[in-house]
Amino acid sequence: MLRVLLFFVLLIQTIHYGLFAQQTNTLPQSGSVGVGTTAPRAILDVATYIPNGQLGTVLGRLPEGDATFEGTFLGVRGFTTQLSNQYNAKSFSLEHTFYGKVNSSINFIRGENYIGGLMTFSTNENTEQMRLDEKGKLMLGIPHWGSSARAVLDIAKDISNGQLGAVFGRLPEGDGTMEGTYLGVRGFTTQFNNQYKGKSFSLEHSFYGEINSSINFMRGGNKNDGFMTFNTRSNVERMRLDENGNLMLGTTTHQNARLAVNGSIRAKEIKVEATNWPDYVFEEGYSLPSLEETAQFITENGHLPEIPKAAAIEADGLSLGEMNKLLLKKIEELTLHVIQLNNTVNQQAQ
Repeated sequence: MLRVLLFFVLLIQTIHYGLFAQQTNTLPQSGSVGVGTTAPRAILDVATYIPNGQLGTVLGRLPEGDATFEGTFLGVRGFTTQLSNQYNAKSFSLEHTFYGKVNSSINFIRGENYIGGLMTFSTNENTEQMRLDEKGKLMLGIPHWGSSARAVLDIAKDISNGQLGAVFGRLPEGDGTMEGTYLGVRGFTTQFNNQYKGKSFSLEHSFYGEINSSINFMRGGNKNDGFMTFNTRSNVERMRLDENGNLMLGTTTHQNARLAVNGSIRAKEIKVEATNWPDYVFEEGYSLPSLEETAQFITENGHLPEIPKAAAIEADGLSLGEMNKLLLKKIEELTLHVIQLNNTVNQQAQ
């Protein structure tokens, strides 16, 4: 009898030792809870390793689609801590799965080293749409050239062919009509074509879904020949700043002028810088044309010597600086003739 009793005691001890020696969970009345560990390092520590796409913790489920494959849930999936082509260095994913398919997710990427992590945000069949990189740069859209943001905020989505990109702000009136009332950026093309005429981007003010005014960035003849146009009322071009710094108002041609204006100019004062001012007319040795020579020139040409013809002025315009010099020269020459005539009259009177 004693031997039987000792046998059962040893059996119970063996079972007890086996159970608690293999224990991997801990659920105390107070303190940290461990799943897959008896030494949790967090208030809730799910310590089971979940590499290679294994689903770890499910934070919640919804009934629709939950019977299909892994179901409908919000949960954590594990991947790898290594740089690999299969997972693109993705360590964990907080994913929303619907009918067993990943619908959207926030992905935690290990980066180039143990502190170089970054995050991606995926929607629409779990396609990456936004990335916050290791330097705090935020990229919206994934461009064809790669996956690294090149600005603090990089809207990298291709917005060619008139697509509206970033909207910087909206106003309520008219915002419910088509694209609305906003200030935003629209993309066009980097190629010359009849539709966009070399326009790459437009910073536009839209009102009731119609472009009200805009600043347009044109690519120009090559990669660094860009120029800008400024549009108002019905988005019609009113001003152009070309690749050489020439400014045109009401016209698209400058005719070798720094400022070309198709219309009138009103100002309180205009200062024209000039050189070779015709004081030389009063210097000794100046060859003063005689009145007879001037009269003959007028008879033959129909205008004063050195003064452009009317047809030339109508075709090419008037240079204020040059014309003022010529007019002053003629006044000075006329003054010398008057002085000579006055001296002749005085001599005759004596």
